[in-house]
Amino acid sequence: MKSKLLSFFLLLFIVPVIWANPVDSSPICQFSELVFDAKGNWQMEIEFPFRNSLEGLDSVIISTPSGGSAKLLIQPRRSVSYYVITSDSLSSPLYINPKGDKIKFETYNSTFSKYRVDSAVFGNYFRSNVCAPHAGDAVCRVSRNSYYYFYYISSKPTLGYENNFEGVGQTLTGHIYNKDNKPVTSYTSNFVCFEIHSPLILHPDGTYTTTIYEVTYPPDSVFVNGLLISRIGFDYLNQRLPIDSIYFTYSSHDEILVKDIHLKSNDYVLTGIKNNEVPENKELTLLNYPNPFNSSTNFFVKLPGSMRERPANIHIYNSNGRLVKSIQAKDGASSFWDGKDSEGNLVSSGRYYYQLRVESSVLKSGSMIMLK
Repeated sequence: MKSKLLSFFLLLFIVPVIWANPVDSSPICQFSELVFDAKGNWQMEIEFPFRNSLEGLDSVIISTPSGGSAKLLIQPRRSVSYYVITSDSLSSPLYINPKGDKIKFETYNSTFSKYRVDSAVFGNYFRSNVCAPHAGDAVCRVSRNSYYYFYYISSKPTLGYENNFEGVGQTLTGHIYNKDNKPVTSYTSNFVCFEIHSPLILHPDGTYTTTIYEVTYPPDSVFVNGLLISRIGFDYLNQRLPIDSIYFTYSSHDEILVKDIHLKSNDYVLTGIKNNEVPENKELTLLNYPNPFNSSTNFFVKLPGSMRERPANIHIYNSNGRLVKSIQAKDGASSFWDGKDSEGNLVSSGRYYYQLRVESSVLKSGSMIMLK
């Protein structure tokens, strides 16, 4: 009798938990990008992130508070993630207020009785975190992981393709200090990084570089009182590290904004040189020339005697902290970079960052500018 009662209570508890928290990859329609023309007509990019799991997709309803609701007429395919739609793509015209609105996406799945919701809020609508776009500009959304995303304004719409904010960000740099006002030289793990809008590249001398994006039009300023802590490859770590409040105003992506960051916690940071890092050495030289450059540039490397026989590489990162190219470095010789990424594509104009590494040790860092 006791075993039957135990089984009953286990089922009573476990089944609702499983039902409420399924491993869910059922279809969902999500917002990606929105563009208005001078007359207020809109084009919108939507995404089906689980395009390989479209079985049972019944319908998608898109609505706004003042524009009513309409059914999406497009039938998604497994081979396509992004779709560009207008009012003609819906069962009836849908009004979206260019000055600010909330767009709701309701995805119904008849096979699994699933109902999934996504929404986008912009402009002067309540709880919006991005301004209304000018005609021809785009409201874009970028996901950092499964739980965190942010909006930004782009003057270069990428309708039909994954949102790309290369060249629309402004470089933010400065020093980062821990709670005891000591320069932070590294993270506690190679898999942890800080973010405001994009990952912070942290240099051994305590300086950092990152990119911020236009979320409000000048002269409005952005207020930041914490850094997002992300762990590369793990979506579940989504915490905020408190900092002394900073303000910055987005002006132009060609400018560099200098702001020091003061942490209110020493979690996740180191302030000394790690065992696998090498202190400054008079024998160590890293020169980048020409800088700025037009299509190609060179790196001259001189290594300390104890490291001349070890494999050395120069890692090149874009302003978002993503590795663009890794090139081999040799002691006493120049290494050539042709301005192309690891897939052979010519990179866009902008600021790039490089690190000289010997095995897993970071010896020296710097930045360079590519101008076309």
